[in-house]
Amino acid sequence: MMIKQGINSTEDLNEFLKKNSYWANGKSFPLDHLHATGAQSRWEYENAYGIYVTKPHFAWMAMWMGSTNREMVQKRNLTYIKPKTESGDWIGAVKMYLPGLDLTNIYSKSGCFLYLFNPENYQEVQTINLQTLSAQEKVSYLLNNNFSRKEITRKGRVQSNLVCESLEKKIIEIDSWQIALVNISLIKPEIEVHINNEVLKDLYHQKVFPANEISTEDYIID
Repeated sequence: MMIKQGINSTEDLNEFLKKNSYWANGKSFPLDHLHATGAQSRWEYENAYGIYVTKPHFAWMAMWMGSTNREMVQKRNLTYIKPKTESGDWIGAVKMYLPGLDLTNIYSKSGCFLYLFNPENYQEVQTINLQTLSAQEKVSYLLNNNFSRKEITRKGRVQSNLVCESLEKKIIEIDSWQIALVNISLIKPEIEVHINNEVLKDLYHQKVFPANEISTEDYIID
């Protein structure tokens, strides 16, 4: 049974993110599970077919991802500003490249749904750590270890994804903040944290800034 919690203030959100020890995934709508899918990132190493979650200390990024309509705001429009934890901030901020739009009003009016998964439930799954490799080395490693490029049709469009040829479950540490769960068709969250839209409204007035261009591969900045 999924535990449901609510967050109704930025102070409570900050305290929650400070203490979080679970993997996270943020949505602007409620759900009861995540299923494997193929991303369409500009960087191929982020396109392994699987389920993507943030590491516990990057749950703030999952919150920002789920705080707005992703149909309107694509990943490339966002640059993430690390929280100043030494000053007591665990929420961080974002820059958005959306010329002509009112950045204070594009938050999800239904709030953000943050889904949490206990890493201890996946201790027996093989982990592949790609964090220290370059972008090309990450792709080469996967292609040399049972992954291949395959075309997948998603939302009516054909795209290329890195698909694992074996059936063995894997956890791939893509980089410092994100994990791909491979050959796991779906996962059910232990906890749903709903951050209400008034909290998002406050955040979008205080912590969202205009960007001059789309994000680069280094889309997490100080």
